[in-house]
Amino acid sequence: MRTTALALAAAFLLFGAMLCAQYPKDEKIQPYPAPIIDRTLHKRFLCDQEGATEWKALHQALLVPLGESLQVESNGHDPYVMLPPIETPKAGTFEFRVRMKNNMNPSAEIFWATAREPNFQAKNAVRFDFLPDGDWHTYAVEFATDSPLTSLRFDPGTSAGIAEIAWVELYEAIRGDVPENPTPWYDAKWIENLGKDFPEDERHDLWLTMRTAKIRIDFAHDGTGAVVFMDDKAVGEIYPLVYRNPDLPLGGVKHIPFHREEAPVADKTGIIKAEGYGFAWRDVPDGFGMLVAWLAGIQPGGELEYFLPSGGTLSFELRNDELRFELETDEPLFGPVFRPYGEMQQAVLNGVEYLEKGEHSSSTADIETKEHLRFAPSPMDITWQFMSVVTDHAAFGLVWDDPLAQPIFAVPDIIFGDPGKHHMGLHGKELAGTLKILRTEPVTSVRESEPVTLVRNSPATAAGSVNTPLDDLILWAFQKRGGAPDIPKRLRNDEEQRLLNLAAFY
Repeated sequence: MRTTALALAAAFLLFGAMLCAQYPKDEKIQPYPAPIIDRTLHKRFLCDQEGATEWKALHQALLVPLGESLQVESNGHDPYVMLPPIETPKAGTFEFRVRMKNNMNPSAEIFWATAREPNFQAKNAVRFDFLPDGDWHTYAVEFATDSPLTSLRFDPGTSAGIAEIAWVELYEAIRGDVPENPTPWYDAKWIENLGKDFPEDERHDLWLTMRTAKIRIDFAHDGTGAVVFMDDKAVGEIYPLVYRNPDLPLGGVKHIPFHREEAPVADKTGIIKAEGYGFAWRDVPDGFGMLVAWLAGIQPGGELEYFLPSGGTLSFELRNDELRFELETDEPLFGPVFRPYGEMQQAVLNGVEYLEKGEHSSSTADIETKEHLRFAPSPMDITWQFMSVVTDHAAFGLVWDDPLAQPIFAVPDIIFGDPGKHHMGLHGKELAGTLKILRTEPVTSVRESEPVTLVRNSPATAAGSVNTPLDDLILWAFQKRGGAPDIPKRLRNDEEQRLLNLAAFY
């Protein structure tokens, strides 16, 4: 039964995963785009009662002024409208921002015309996804022209429905060079720096400790992070607990390009330190068990809650080798970030990346175009919410609750530029999930042709094979999510399907 469940879980895991082949040597992955060093408002397209008169419906669309906004009613699958003319044509890099709510099929497109190419063409267009939830959102999309920009066309969706537009802004942007250190606020030596000004006998007051029989987690009193120990050996960290990073692009290449109003480009506040916390050891009903744990110096778990200065809470609960976390904030934030130490043996971001020793994430080995950057893919690309990194120190497996939460995955950690650590995190307002931590130890397994060094956590399941920690984490995640989903109900019986197939010939 275990082998069957494991095989089924592995099938779910590998479905849609991109397997990497020949890796480029010394490939340097840069997750950050060149920074915008100057941004100027070039044109604001108003949608109030007066400004709406300059918009034109071109195809399968009806424009309805609503006073402070403009409604686009689509009666087909290809609606589009012409924006008011641009009085001062200019070439360059532009950022198109639109404030809208929309219930159409979520695929919008911007076309542009120039002095050299006055007609709208498919090659002069950029497509983006949006949230069809009927709520207000601001989307920002960048494009560039080498001839003066003269006019814009906006396709708000690909189905019948209604889009309401509050305004459109066109900015001229100037980008600089990619900085060598794109995250200057990140302190790679936070553990050492935390206690550098404290006497040796006072440093124990810098930490709050959770402990079980297998795991110890020391949380820093300053609310920045934590260190994860197994057998008193540091195997990873949770750092930062919560942070902002306005420069990191989210959602992959084909993504929902929110304009992050909560974190302007100039905002480099970075790590957010908690202002307060509560802490309590977990009680267990077995008095003898508590006595044994006390004599062994082991506390049976722990709970910790942080209060964020920007609004919201972050809580942790440790049980055995599982750490549950819940983050609720008033603004979308990154965190917590789980960072295993050591040399990667296996790693996976479900449906997007599968890596073995010697490989790295977001490589151009299998995808040579810009789509190779997969450190923050669209949540729609994730087959189910699971990521894992197995190193020679420990194995970290992460599952999260919300399928629409933005995952962040970098092996090694190109987000912070730290080759000795790996990056597993999330971005959003409401984030919850569970981290499982397993011990790894080297073992040698002989396959058909050559010996292969693996890391294992559980006994061999069959002659000549072992379960690696990744196998165990896949099975754990599979069981954590309640197993495989129910088999879908058939839409039609065999006869109905046969008649439908025959109808296709007529």
